[in-house]
Amino acid sequence: MAPLPQLTALTFLELDYTHNLPPPASLAALTALHHVCMWMAQAMSAASLDAALPPLQQLTCLALSKIDGIPAAVASLPHLQRLFLCNVRQGGQQPAQALPPRLAGLRCLG
Repeated sequence: MAPLPQLTALTFLELDYTHNLPPPASLAALTALHHVCMWMAQAMSAASLDAALPPLQQLTCLALSKIDGIPAAVASLPHLQRLFLCNVRQGGQQPAQALPPRLAGLRCLG
């Protein structure tokens, strides 16, 4: 993941079966991203993305697996149209969560 911040023109990022999230500063440097899809190998905290998401102002699609909730920072993404979250919790069901405010532009929720 070290060279990731150098890819400043990157618009599409898909990480499959990733064991670790890219460092928030590395992800935040990719301000041209329109599509981010991260299928994690292990559970991650929604709060772990809150520092990385606000700089991604061009983001239109965000797909995350094995996340323990909805990152609050999705509310700061003005162009977000598609949001997909696969919440996985060991040993039981995840309680329902409200979407953050200001997601009026959302066209697809999964």
